[in-house]
Amino acid sequence: MTGKATSQELHLDVSDFLPATLPNGGTAPMYDDRIIAHEMVHAVMGRTMNFASLPTWFKEGTAEFIHGADERLAGDIAANGGGAAGRNAVVNAIDAWASDSLHYSSGYAAAKYLDSKIGGGIKTVMTQLSANPTWNLDQAINAASGGTYATTAAFIADFKANGAAFIASLNLADADTGAVGGGTASSVVADLAGPATTDPLAGFVEEWPTVTAGTSSVTIQVGADAADTLDISLAAAGISDLGLSNVDIASQARQAIDQFDAAIKIVAQLRGNFGASMNRLEHVHNVTMTEYENLAASNSRIEDADVAQEVATLTRSQILLQASTSLIAQINQSPRSALTLLQAA
Repeated sequence: MTGKATSQELHLDVSDFLPATLPNGGTAPMYDDRIIAHEMVHAVMGRTMNFASLPTWFKEGTAEFIHGADERLAGDIAANGGGAAGRNAVVNAIDAWASDSLHYSSGYAAAKYLDSKIGGGIKTVMTQLSANPTWNLDQAINAASGGTYATTAAFIADFKANGAAFIASLNLADADTGAVGGGTASSVVADLAGPATTDPLAGFVEEWPTVTAGTSSVTIQVGADAADTLDISLAAAGISDLGLSNVDIASQARQAIDQFDAAIKIVAQLRGNFGASMNRLEHVHNVTMTEYENLAASNSRIEDADVAQEVATLTRSQILLQASTSLIAQINQSPRSALTLLQAA
């Protein structure tokens, strides 16, 4: 497939982001706001350029570069021997992609190196890809670098030769995440600065499913058949479940308000879930009662029909009995009548 992507969908399992540990969610370096920012970069790139033709290291590396991944890079250097050995492991991972942290760090370092080598930074490469939606990365890097890198392979060769030294020049221990737009280790996207908005994803179609933290379910039998069941979701709503265990009203009032707002939304969602389950139970109850009344009425009609039949049978038997008795009496009377006539003669 080439060209711009269409009908893109981003699915977020909200339960993975709960309880809501504001303001950024999650734990370092995988803060929730970074994960969402990373995926939104893919969405924008997919709609504005020939996304399918781009190498994975570039797609993932630029997405990491948007929010910054200095902590990840430092961690992978340490995990692969540290020092020069760790930096070389990161650089050499650019050769073949694998979906592990080391290769994400490699793509991130390559994106930062490309940003430092291109006039105007990586934005120039993105502009070329957006303006020419059928181009691949070879064409975009060639145009952005003014021919310095005729192909992506030429850039990769440069990165493998000089990337380790470039990484060594970075300060991976400060509060700066290394993001293309700045930002600290705990806040890539400003949480409270600027005007509030009720739709931070303007321009995207949002569908919010019913998902709650710590959910479980119980199955209730609501009919005679094995498949006649109703699943009801249950969820914990304690202080820790609602992300309120670390509220600091005294020194972080504005953040506390955000935490309370998030907790209220979760509770409202829980109440909505329970209300929906109650409505379903009431519906099942009403249907069951209707079926019971219909069955009782049918049974009554059947029993009434049986009584009528027995009464009719009894009446018929009584009539036959009375007729037989009368006939026998008449038969017994006939010889006596004949004898009386003979005596009279």
